[in-house]
Amino acid sequence: MEYRHLLSNETYDYTGYIYTGPLIRIVLEARFELERSIQLEKSFVDVYVKR
Repeated sequence: MEYRHLLSNETYDYTGYIYTGPLIRIVLEARFELERSIQLEKSFVDVYVKR
């Protein structure tokens, strides 16, 4: 992403990261119940059941 400073008109390259795991869990828990979380080698899988 490119960021532009409006006063000086300089531009900077900007890299941002969002960890979506907690956000997805919050959204899903409104309609689903977490049954278990399975850890894989370098990641995980959450298993949900419908309420």
